[in-house]
Amino acid sequence: AIKFAQKNSVGIEDVANNEISMSLYPNLTKESTTLTINGLDKEATMTITDELGRTIQKTTIAANETSKTINTSEFASGVYYIKIINDKQTKTEKLIVK
Repeated sequence: AIKFAQKNSVGIEDVANNEISMSLYPNLTKESTTLTINGLDKEATMTITDELGRTIQKTTIAANETSKTINTSEFASGVYYIKIINDKQTKTEKLIVK
């Protein structure tokens, strides 16, 4: 006989209350991009790394900060990763600099 068991599932309400969301605009940039952050209720660290994992920039983001402008004019062309880390979770977004 086959038996089915239901595991704990995450509903939309759970995600909305606990998740950090972020986006970059524009995400094909040369001079600067704006990082928009939602759900950051505690201070976090933002780290920018290149494709080889080298840290390019590291800064602190205050609790409840909703946007941050990132100057990319000194970055070489390529792919970078913007990582937000706090005590609960880590979120990463890819950034392309032309």
